[in-house]
Amino acid sequence: MASFPSYASFYFARGALSSINLIASFVMWIMSLVKLRTNKDPARTAFLWQRISFGFFTLFCIFDAAYYLWIPFYRNYGYGSTNTISTTLGPLGSLWYNIADILILMALVRLNNGISIVGAKQPTSLPKILKNVSWGAFGILLALAIALFATSIALRFTYVYGYSINLYRLGTAFYALMFVSSVFVLAQTIYVFVVARSESHVAEASIYSLVCAILYFMHQLYELIIVTTLTIEGYYLPITEVVFSLWPMFIILVLIFVLGSRRTSPLYSNGAQQQSAAFMPAPAGAQPAFYTVNGVTYAVQPPVMQQAYMPPQHPPQQAYNPQGAAPEQYQQPYPPQTYQQPPPNQGMYVVPPELSAPNSYGHAGQPQHQAYEAYKAEDHSPSPPSVGGAPPPPAPARVA
Repeated sequence: MASFPSYASFYFARGALSSINLIASFVMWIMSLVKLRTNKDPARTAFLWQRISFGFFTLFCIFDAAYYLWIPFYRNYGYGSTNTISTTLGPLGSLWYNIADILILMALVRLNNGISIVGAKQPTSLPKILKNVSWGAFGILLALAIALFATSIALRFTYVYGYSINLYRLGTAFYALMFVSSVFVLAQTIYVFVVARSESHVAEASIYSLVCAILYFMHQLYELIIVTTLTIEGYYLPITEVVFSLWPMFIILVLIFVLGSRRTSPLYSNGAQQQSAAFMPAPAGAQPAFYTVNGVTYAVQPPVMQQAYMPPQHPPQQAYNPQGAAPEQYQQPYPPQTYQQPPPNQGMYVVPPELSAPNSYGHAGQPQHQAYEAYKAEDHSPSPPSVGGAPPPPAPARVA
């Protein structure tokens, strides 16, 4: 059994690193699809470009890992031919890589525009101008990437020397334009950082954008050096590409994801300070100002304060306080109510004065008993009728 060539270890290492990048990028891409929402806000369109570029970067990792793990077997054992998988894996991987690179450029431009929109005290036309310029650059770079892919496929199948020259020229033009675009993005980011550092709600976002722009500039500088000079030996290129190309792109995408998913300082064009305060956790016992359902944020209307109904208060009445009386006896606001019995009807039962007058013992009612005993002692038998019309004898006087 023949042994692998000396460069096979570098290819296997590149395939292993690409496999690790594939797993990490796939997980982050799914998280970006779930957590990042633009909510149709012009300040958050960068996160839409980030999700699309993460998808193409994941697709590139699939083709890149398959290519570098397959090439040692193909060259050592002669599996397949020039029109097999080994011929198309490399150009397809390069196409997805270049498209992801262009989409990251668009995401950085839109991120700076979003920071400018949120941090600007007065709306300006600069973000709209930069948006139109970025669309033009996107069309030119995408056309060059497709032409580069087509030329690479033609070169692998025909082995024409002219295709090799055209491939070199197209590659140089593409990466030169990408480098110029990275310089433009870096200059825009520095300007936005200087302007937005005084605004507390976008200062953190400007720092994230500056770090991403620096990484992107270093990444494009490496690509331009490799294409134009080829000073690094070919066997080491697979490893250096991972360090200076794949990892910076992955870090940039992760930083944009972190910035978009943070709830303390999100980018919203319609009231960033209010949105930032709303996403902060509410104090204990307090109702949050905003809540999110399926990625859509709704505002909670604050309760309307109404004054409770209070019954009318009457002033306290001054109690009667005769002269010489202690004031403590008249502290109540309302004097106690007493019930007075009405006087008896004079036309009905009248108690004689002698019955209600007090006796010598000081009690009323004793004379009534004495009068009754005297009344029983008298003779109340009927007298005989008078003769001759003479009146009857007078009755004896009642003893008092």
